[in-house]
Amino acid sequence: MRKFKDYLRWISLQSEVSVDLLSDIFLHSGRGGHGNIFESKEEIEILKFLNVTDIEWSLNSSKIRSKTMFFYHLRQGDAPFKTLLRRLEQCSLENCNLDIVLTINDNDSEDTIIDNGARTLKQNFPRLKLMIVREEFFLELQSCLLQSLYRINWNQKRLVGITGTNGKTTTTFLAKQIANLLGNRAAALGTLGVSSAENEGFCELESGLTTPPFIELYKTLYRLYEIENHDLCFMEVSSHAISQERIYGMKFDLVAWTSFGRDHLDFHLTMQAYFDCKLSLVSYLKKGEHKFFIPWNENQLQEKISKTSLVSLSHPLEDYGMSWMDEKFPEFLKSEFNKKNFELALQINYFLNFGEDFRDRFLNKFKQQLQLEQNIHKLKAAEGRFAIYKFRDKQDKQGEREKIEKIVVIDYAHTPDALEKICLGIREVFPGKDLVLLFGCGGERDHGKRPLMGEIAQRYANKIYLTSDNPRSEDPDFIISQIRSGISKTSIPIEVIVDRKMAVRSAYSGMDENQVLLLAGKGPEPYLLIKGVKYEYSDLQAVTDAASMDV
Repeated sequence: MRKFKDYLRWISLQSEVSVDLLSDIFLHSGRGGHGNIFESKEEIEILKFLNVTDIEWSLNSSKIRSKTMFFYHLRQGDAPFKTLLRRLEQCSLENCNLDIVLTINDNDSEDTIIDNGARTLKQNFPRLKLMIVREEFFLELQSCLLQSLYRINWNQKRLVGITGTNGKTTTTFLAKQIANLLGNRAAALGTLGVSSAENEGFCELESGLTTPPFIELYKTLYRLYEIENHDLCFMEVSSHAISQERIYGMKFDLVAWTSFGRDHLDFHLTMQAYFDCKLSLVSYLKKGEHKFFIPWNENQLQEKISKTSLVSLSHPLEDYGMSWMDEKFPEFLKSEFNKKNFELALQINYFLNFGEDFRDRFLNKFKQQLQLEQNIHKLKAAEGRFAIYKFRDKQDKQGEREKIEKIVVIDYAHTPDALEKICLGIREVFPGKDLVLLFGCGGERDHGKRPLMGEIAQRYANKIYLTSDNPRSEDPDFIISQIRSGISKTSIPIEVIVDRKMAVRSAYSGMDENQVLLLAGKGPEPYLLIKGVKYEYSDLQAVTDAASMDV
């Protein structure tokens, strides 16, 4: 095996620094993954040699301090250097002893990188130190440093990964709540941020991603496990995160796959590539018995996975001696798709307690520990996931102004499969009521799903409002026209209002007590992304404002 020093070189335009010590220590310490932590002597030597007390993934001036190593994934061309230079200038780091680790791919040379911008960085920020690392070692170096600076006792901690096109957030949040009812200190981590054992809500992650970048993820887990003393974490794992190795070196006690449908084809290009990426999550399981679960009634997913990997199935709620239509169940759990998410969350927790043995005596012990019939009302929906709001408004009725109840559902559904499921869920939970649907599609994403969502909308909605949903740099009217191309029925009233806030106001003011208004696509997102600018916006705030105008 070629030595790591063949790929790693410390670059300083002020002096030559040997990398022999760094190379030898790195090679001797093992390669990434849990358990390959530096021995104390080596740890002291490498940290002393690098003069590093922390590492970061983003140039945030409030977090970057002297002796911080910043990792920057370099891409080809001059643009990455210009972006990095701009970020350094914005952070006012001229006097900071910042170490920057850059990557090169196998086709680049160190001289090329210097010529293409590294010299410019040094000229503008003379106190910077630049380390250039082959891409294959970029994450490995991060992993070794993180394990030295932030020790996690993985032998006493459990980590569960949950992937899927839809249902990740709800399943993760339900699993966390169930685990805490069973006496664990469990946290949830995902699209909405981090939810600790004591917190029913979420604290946002800096990255805002479903699965954060590797450094942010590792440091977040360290805080949850070692500082806040959680013993269990349920984590959403996106296909982007798997593909980009944001979960590098991590090992899960159990993984679950909630659903599979069309999404992210702008990134994965084909459904098969998208499927294969998600399936690769099984390789992150700890060694030992099989611990890969999917919902018992996801027949197509079960058949597709079983061709390449063994799977275990969740159990129907009836096997636990419960009916999801029980009056005690919260409304958000009474839809078929949330029933499925709930069953999977139950199965995950059952397995963590008793393994795959589902015999009566173990099931009874689980039910006694959980006391679900007494605690079911404590379960909460994740923000923006089948979130039900009821407003009391005045409306002209039989010549008088009477108070009526208006029901609004806010959901993150932004894929064809998710939109269909939430529409069906509303039909199940609110039978006899007409559905008013407001939605759009994101710009610079899979164009092919737009007419599909239009077709689904006409199948279930009694009235449709088409509007904006993060159009980015695309023309909102063009996006809406693509959605409309999937709507062939002429009997369904359709209103096009590009301004989402105005669309919500119009939809709310025009509804009555015999209707349910579904605001789909945004969920809890606090912004609209238009031409590179994030404008403050909230579906909940928009409908609350509309309700206050109707009183």
